[in-house]
Amino acid sequence: MADSALPVIRSRGDGRRLKTKLLIGCLTPLVVGALCQAMYTVSAQKKALISGLELKAHSMGELMVSVVGPSVAVDDRPGVRYGLGFLEHDADFAFAEALTPQGQVTAFLGSEAARDSLGSQIGVVRGPRMASGDDVMAALYPLKEMGTVVVGLKTSNIRASAQRLVTRTVLIAAIAILMSVVVVLWLADVIVRRNRDLKLIMDTVGQGFMSVRRDGALLAEHSAILEQWFGPWRTGVPFWKYFGGVSGKLERSYELLWTNIESDALPLYVALDQLPRRAEVRGKTFDIECKPVGRGEDVGQFLFVISDITAVVEQERVETEQRECMSLFQWLLHDRATLFQFLEDGARMVQGLMSPIERDVVCIKRDIHTLKGNAAIFHLTTVTSLCETLEGRLEDGGCETLTEDERVRLGDAWKAVERRLRQLGEKNENRIEIAVAEYQAMIAAIDRRAPYSSLDGLVRAWVHEPMKQRLHRYGELARALARRLDRGDLNVQIQTEAIRLPKGALAPFWSSVIHVIRNAVDHGIEPPDERVRSGKNGTGVLSLRAAEKDRRLVIEIEDDGRGICWEELAKRARDAGLPSDTRAQLVEAMFSDGVTTRQTASDISGRGVGMAVVRAACVDTGGRYEVWSEPGCGSRFEFSWPLSVIEASANEASGTLPSSATSARA
Repeated sequence: MADSALPVIRSRGDGRRLKTKLLIGCLTPLVVGALCQAMYTVSAQKKALISGLELKAHSMGELMVSVVGPSVAVDDRPGVRYGLGFLEHDADFAFAEALTPQGQVTAFLGSEAARDSLGSQIGVVRGPRMASGDDVMAALYPLKEMGTVVVGLKTSNIRASAQRLVTRTVLIAAIAILMSVVVVLWLADVIVRRNRDLKLIMDTVGQGFMSVRRDGALLAEHSAILEQWFGPWRTGVPFWKYFGGVSGKLERSYELLWTNIESDALPLYVALDQLPRRAEVRGKTFDIECKPVGRGEDVGQFLFVISDITAVVEQERVETEQRECMSLFQWLLHDRATLFQFLEDGARMVQGLMSPIERDVVCIKRDIHTLKGNAAIFHLTTVTSLCETLEGRLEDGGCETLTEDERVRLGDAWKAVERRLRQLGEKNENRIEIAVAEYQAMIAAIDRRAPYSSLDGLVRAWVHEPMKQRLHRYGELARALARRLDRGDLNVQIQTEAIRLPKGALAPFWSSVIHVIRNAVDHGIEPPDERVRSGKNGTGVLSLRAAEKDRRLVIEIEDDGRGICWEELAKRARDAGLPSDTRAQLVEAMFSDGVTTRQTASDISGRGVGMAVVRAACVDTGGRYEVWSEPGCGSRFEFSWPLSVIEASANEASGTLPSSATSARA
């Protein structure tokens, strides 16, 4: 600011009056604004907490409808109470109960005083409803015509949080006001002495500002908070050197990319868009935005706006963790065996990826791709996103293995998944699940006095996993993926004999076959409008079949989609230096690493890794594979194994000796 713009101080009295005016003029709106902001923050936070608690109550109510509804339907009161017991470990839990259509209590857990405080608000409802009291709120959900389930949550934690927030807000406001008094007095002294320039940028809460020249040199104007984050200010040095005091990675990135701005090699908006936008420094996460000061391409100065978004990132992390916990909980309720099988397979792959022993980059890519696909099934976005990042980094070249930092991040992400699952429940193998049809078949065999050997085979097979259950699970995943990719409501047809597989049999194949199903939906099944234009039914069909043929287990995956474009596959095979003269050679090329008919990779497919993983898993377990496909008529993949190989695979997985009692068929 030029001297002519400064007020002239002629006496000490003028200086004192100037200080007084500055104090009054600056502090009055600041105090009012701080108070208003404090009131608004407390009110908004309390409202958000209440809204979050209501959402939580609704989620628990919906969950309890699914959990206790079947028990209510058969008047299983212990089962209803057991189902309600899932909520007792929640910090906000107050009470839970199930009511009959006449309003009588079927089961109750929690505080009766909390329940009584809601009085007549609790009763039978026809639709979801909320009830609120001084210390508790409750979500009431109808169980169709069977009664009502009520979930009550305490609001005392919200009041305690609000009180703590008030204390902190008042303290922060007081500190801010006190700091403002000091700043105003200091500025007054600067003006009075006329020996310092007025700072261009005032300190702001949560944000830092700094200005740099086009050559990257730091100017004097900056926010004081930057020195708390990055160290003492150093006017004149390149700003990336200033960042380098706390982050060498940030220094290297900015030094490399800033050359595009200095040399005008790219349009200014393009060069600015390439600069790093997020950085992690000393336990904090910062959002960094660079803005040109002025208009046009000939800009000589830039303003960096740096925001501490640590709290926002932490909130996102907490929300992601909650979503993943809910997904794990749902899988724990509906398909416990699959969940723990995924954890075993995932732990094996993570252990291999974290091993310091040097591995082939192809094997590393295969494990990461398979782990990503399987984690996506269980909505574990933390692991999925990390694997997607690692895939992209390995795809770009450079280092052909994971760095130590990447291995640590992957290990921490997987440990977090295991920790969340331990919080929900431990693995329980002391039970056997059988279908009603199998139970009835046993009763029928007993009634007709079937031979002992026949009964023995039926009973021994009960410890094995039904193939129908596994194929049904893959069918549900295919339907969900089809909806996500706008393929409409996929018609999944499951055909299987009464086949059960021993535990651990073909484990590598089952953890990788999801790649074939994902490709069938993503590559094969067309969108409904495209199918109609080609004369097909608008609903795509995916067939999953399992059968025993000539003492071999045969698994077939067939779709009625586009089919394989053999010409495009041949071109990709030639580009990769692979034989492509015969159909058999093209099939081998399709199952090779790096070969894909997709032009661009997505988070679903297109990296040329998944099919290679499937082939390796099939061959390594003693199986063979065949492919049939015609353009426009769909594709069929067949995988088969001798039953003797399946028994050996199961024994190897369980660490037992081969046993003639191990059977693949019930």
